[in-house]
Amino acid sequence: MTGNVALDIFIGLVFVYLLYSLFATVILEIITCFERWVTQNVILIV
Repeated sequence: MTGNVALDIFIGLVFVYLLYSLFATVILEIITCFERWVTQNVILIV
């Protein structure tokens, strides 16, 4: 892409790091919403 192999690798690693960070954030938000939903339903049941 840029002609410099080291720069291409660095850009690729940064992109992959940001992509995995976003993926981890989405997974944590899903888990948090699920836990909140379960907690609210347990309170309603009891």
